[in-house]
Amino acid sequence: MQAQKMVNRPGPIWADLEKPDYMVESERFVPVYVTKNRRERNQGLLYCASTPGIVWITKCNGIHTIAMRFTIDVAYLDRHHRILEIVTYPPGRIGRPRFRASSVLEAPPGTFGELGLKPGAIFAAKPAGEPESEKGKAALSGAVKATGVGSVEPDSEGKR
Repeated sequence: MQAQKMVNRPGPIWADLEKPDYMVESERFVPVYVTKNRRERNQGLLYCASTPGIVWITKCNGIHTIAMRFTIDVAYLDRHHRILEIVTYPPGRIGRPRFRASSVLEAPPGTFGELGLKPGAIFAAKPAGEPESEKGKAALSGAVKATGVGSVEPDSEGKR
């Protein structure tokens, strides 16, 4: 079996970087790329130089950073998208599986803190569309047009 070469692409080689699946809106906009099949889940962020946003690996409860070139933050989500734990992994590590987790988020270090995501918060995804805020509309004019992933406190009255 032939090994894939490392590329200097900023982001997952399987993702369309011009069209993220979702965006997180806070001080800045962070794109979210969702894995859609087994090959994408297995590959994650391998073979890329960095990530410009968040990668949401579905049907996953553990990750590794073997063959990666950069440190990442990992958030483990349960089946209701509640954040169970956030861990920072340097390259070359194997994380223990979290058996309550059903998916994971991978992002550059500090991204989750910047977005206000912490254990107990819910990572809520909405279909891609136009942002509601004027700041969001200005940030996305002529660029990638997607929005809708953010954090909601678990005690909030709004139901998903």
